[in-house]
Amino acid sequence: MATKKMTAEQKALYKQLSKAEKKYCDSLTDFQRDYFFIRVAKVYKMRPKIKDELYPVVLDASESIDDAKTFTAIIENVINQEFNNQKQTMRVQDLDIHSKLDPKAPNHNEYKMLLNLLAKETIADALEMIGGFPKYIDGVILEETKKRKFKDLVINWDKA
Repeated sequence: MATKKMTAEQKALYKQLSKAEKKYCDSLTDFQRDYFFIRVAKVYKMRPKIKDELYPVVLDASESIDDAKTFTAIIENVINQEFNNQKQTMRVQDLDIHSKLDPKAPNHNEYKMLLNLLAKETIADALEMIGGFPKYIDGVILEETKKRKFKDLVINWDKA
């Protein structure tokens, strides 16, 4: 489905993909493919560090496979906990999102306005507000639907 040409870096990564990965990549939209290549590049970049640095440390700290899994899970949990703590104190304005917005994008000004409204909120509170909004809309629609009478429904019989 991709229509945009691949960059030189993407072409180089594409050559390293397995047949199944290439087939999957070919089925993606331009946006999905760009994101896919970002992930692939990240994995390829991390692989030497994992192999040469992380693996030996985990190997030294672990006697069994379960030990290795537990050891890495503990570190992951500590990092996640600290990240969650940061989300409780960091403000949206600390993220510098404005500089990442494309001025040509549709609704650019509205995104800026929304970010300005959320600027002083903690990241956790902003995520809760924004993440909860679609659920709020669904609740309003449900309440509105309960109030309507069946005879008042407009039914498109061509699509029903």
